[in-house]
Amino acid sequence: MRAFEFTTSWRETREDAHATPRDRYTQIYDYVDNERFQIARWSRFHPEFDREHADQFLKITAKDFGANLGWMLSHTVSTGIGKIVTFRDAPRYVLAPGRDWRAFVAARFGISRARYLDLVKWSRIGELLLEKNAEEANQKEWSFQAQIAAFEETLRDMNIERAAIENELSELRRRLARFGDEADTEAA
Repeated sequence: MRAFEFTTSWRETREDAHATPRDRYTQIYDYVDNERFQIARWSRFHPEFDREHADQFLKITAKDFGANLGWMLSHTVSTGIGKIVTFRDAPRYVLAPGRDWRAFVAARFGISRARYLDLVKWSRIGELLLEKNAEEANQKEWSFQAQIAAFEETLRDMNIERAAIENELSELRRRLARFGDEADTEAA
């Protein structure tokens, strides 16, 4: 599904989630210079597959989410923060960052993914330096501490992304095994 299709109608977006099997997701993609990027994933909430997302993603009411589809998608793509869409406090849908969200943002700015990640790291260092009172500690020591903190934060982000990719790979392997089992059953 193209990004603009996702943001067109809340009713159609919900219908798409309901038309997709509960153990799968709909890819949301967009293009930069004719290159396709998977920027997000959309699905109905599945307790088994989305359990870990409940603590890692923002919870948004269906009313607020539906009224701000474009902004919700843009926020997820720009920050990598997924959304759990709730109805009467029960999780109903999941909007997760796609595997290419960082590469997409970098491409939108016309830079490499590595350069984009480097800029993210240095912006975190800048935030930490601004928050820290320069008179409290030696400026050079604090700069090193800020760099370490930024690298650790980037590493945590990469570990989260790796875990998401590993989960997706595991799910694909499970589906392939199930497909093989079904083919064996039909052949017998």
